[in-house]
Amino acid sequence: MRCNRWKLVLHGLVILSLSWAGSWARSSRAANSAQLGQAGVVVQFADGSYVARCVPFEGDSITGLDLLLQSGLNTSRSGSVICRIENNGCNYPGEPCFCQCSGSTPGCSFWSYWQWREERWVFSSSGAADHHMRSGEVAGWHWPGGPLTMQISFDELADARRIAPGLPLVVTTGQSLEIHVPYRGDSDGDGVMDALLRAVGDEWPTGPLPLTRADGSYHAEWTDLSAGEYELQISITDPAGVNGSATWTLTTTVGAGHGDAHSVFLPVVRRQDRATQQSGKDLP
Repeated sequence: MRCNRWKLVLHGLVILSLSWAGSWARSSRAANSAQLGQAGVVVQFADGSYVARCVPFEGDSITGLDLLLQSGLNTSRSGSVICRIENNGCNYPGEPCFCQCSGSTPGCSFWSYWQWREERWVFSSSGAADHHMRSGEVAGWHWPGGPLTMQISFDELADARRIAPGLPLVVTTGQSLEIHVPYRGDSDGDGVMDALLRAVGDEWPTGPLPLTRADGSYHAEWTDLSAGEYELQISITDPAGVNGSATWTLTTTVGAGHGDAHSVFLPVVRRQDRATQQSGKDLP
């Protein structure tokens, strides 16, 4: 009888242990999932083009500043103040962070910080470093001051099937012109990028050139170009949708005294030569 009693006690302990283990595992999974979040960031440039990112983070929240810094976009800042994102803004520390807000400059251009609330952009009452964002929220940056003009859905930003293009980079060398467009997302691999190139004043060609995808970027090259000004139009499509601008229109110069290592495109301007391209550093 005593043996049976101990068997019953032991059986009860096993059941309790298994029940506790199952509860602990469920709680642990819930705690781990609670520590993983993602928030959206949208950056709109002076010409109206924009890039959008969904950024994962650990913990209950992330500051708007850290969200931008973890987005992969090229920035310069003075402490917690954003001076430049990609080419738009002031190239601190080479120039003051608010270089376009001096007394000699009419108006004031700066990177303004916004929050997406109730289907509209609201100017943030707190700075990006003090604004703690939770999973599912979206922040925005605008040059030269805002507000942002596009409608945003966090569910679309978080959809890994949608392609999220970055800023195009154009490199001209002699009579050649190359474009590189980084991207994120497009998990199902059906995004497409095409490009049209024409000399300024000419008609657009009838057929676009498909860009080649490799190593997280799309690429195309034109050779034997005459010296002069060129316009380049890049179109981006994806059946699931595009997070960011789906069309970019750029202007650049081929040859004409720029040597063999010069690249400029407008309206979003970045310069990169062969030496810095290899090192991954941008010129100011």
